[in-house]
Amino acid sequence: MTDTAAEETKRDQNFWYPHIENCKRAGISGAKYCREHDLVCSQFLYWRDKYNKNQSDFIGVKVSRRNVAECLCSLEFPRGQKLMIHNIECLRMLPKLLELTK
Repeated sequence: MTDTAAEETKRDQNFWYPHIENCKRAGISGAKYCREHDLVCSQFLYWRDKYNKNQSDFIGVKVSRRNVAECLCSLEFPRGQKLMIHNIECLRMLPKLLELTK
């Protein structure tokens, strides 16, 4: 194992996650990104898998104030919170959102 490879096996998500995000923003393959930044590709792929698993549990939510009459679906929760869905894309995410509340 080279010195670089030995160092990279000791690095954690604070090192790898910014590289993964930069690679996504650049729109290039992980292999190409690793070559350009002198990174061990197997380590990059390991941490990218961990990153993707952590990210998959979250759904982005855009908060806006819209007319209640435009609402496609409305849910009321036990503590009085309301979820009002105004577009079809968000409505399609509802099953996943409800699964996360279990």
